[in-house]
Amino acid sequence: MHGLRTARDLGTGHIQLETNALMVQQAVTSTEYDHSMVGRLIVELKNLLRHGFISDTISFKPRV
Repeated sequence: MHGLRTARDLGTGHIQLETNALMVQQAVTSTEYDHSMVGRLIVELKNLLRHGFISDTISFKPRV
């Protein structure tokens, strides 16, 4: 989150995120986890992406 806020504050318009946690990618791209135990954090992340950047992508990259 801190890195995303810094990128937003520096004026980054387009952001591309990669995660090795499939659940994180699924949580950000759906509403399935919004009411889970970590839902508040997920909603905060989605709002930051939605309102802080012109475009965003998040992709799952498994560990090798």
